[in-house]
Amino acid sequence: MVVNVIIISTPGEVVGINSSEQGFRENLALLKLGQLCSVDRHINDIARIAKNIEEESYYFLFQADDCFYFGEISDIDIYYYYFNSLKRRRPDIADFLIKLSKKDYSKLVHTIYTYRSKYGSSVSIFQFGRMWTTTKVWNFKGVILKQKSESLEELKEFGVGLLLMSGERV
Repeated sequence: MVVNVIIISTPGEVVGINSSEQGFRENLALLKLGQLCSVDRHINDIARIAKNIEEESYYFLFQADDCFYFGEISDIDIYYYYFNSLKRRRPDIADFLIKLSKKDYSKLVHTIYTYRSKYGSSVSIFQFGRMWTTTKVWNFKGVILKQKSESLEELKEFGVGLLLMSGERV
């Protein structure tokens, strides 16, 4: 199995669910990388993926509250940091729109509402043309995978294995 992989591990990131009734039918999640912690070492790779997202299939697997969530990346917004002049800029923050399975989406809804009551932090934001209910996920671990010839189940198992090997928290 040959897979393109980006492993991301930060102290915390922001995850959200669509706060409209339609959102529960779409099973979409929002992931804001770089909002709380720097993702400088990954951001250039993410910017390259964003250019190819229409032609190739990329998947995001992340861990929150001891559960794994796996879904296809539907869209990526990259935000740039401008230096002294507007000509010099670098990518800084990436927002992902992720299409989850119904099962993973239901688990994520439960996780987000648990985090809200546990940490008392929840914000509603407008992104990708929708309103999102978000919360902070601490000890964030995620992996971006590019599908080649393997099945989605094999890809997910490979990603879970990478995350399990990459850190103590599981």
